[in-house]
Amino acid sequence: MQRGYNFRFLLVYTMSEEAHRLAVREVAAFLTAGAYSPVIGLELPRIVEAHEAQDSGKIIGKTLLDPSA
Repeated sequence: MQRGYNFRFLLVYTMSEEAHRLAVREVAAFLTAGAYSPVIGLELPRIVEAHEAQDSGKIIGKTLLDPSA
């Protein structure tokens, strides 16, 4: 993790159909259990502003883009 970014790559094209089904079940259970509750640090209408805010290092949490904001 660097500067608030976290990248995880997964090649789903090489996974079996059963592995896909298992992943969907596990992610659904994870979400249903409320195990993921992200902190929203900022909501902005434009990606340029979001990048600038993220680069500032002052944002704690997720930065969401909302064009209707």
